[in-house]
Amino acid sequence: KYEIIYTKQIDKKYGNSFTMLGGLALQFPIVLTEFETIIYKCSSIEKKPVSDDHFKIPSNFEVISMEEFGKMIGG
Repeated sequence: KYEIIYTKQIDKKYGNSFTMLGGLALQFPIVLTEFETIIYKCSSIEKKPVSDDHFKIPSNFEVISMEEFGKMIGG
């Protein structure tokens, strides 16, 4: 049993987890194994203008498929 804390005051488009909530998840678990769980928790939020360039993939990064990524991590 896990708890997810979210706010509808921040649009879900700013997060990539639990988009079905209709808002931004501020605290949520990621279950790794039966004995390991990571809890992601928002510690602060600041409203300020951010350039769209901040969200672009840097030119020195390589874009790969999920299948390729799985092979890289032993999947």
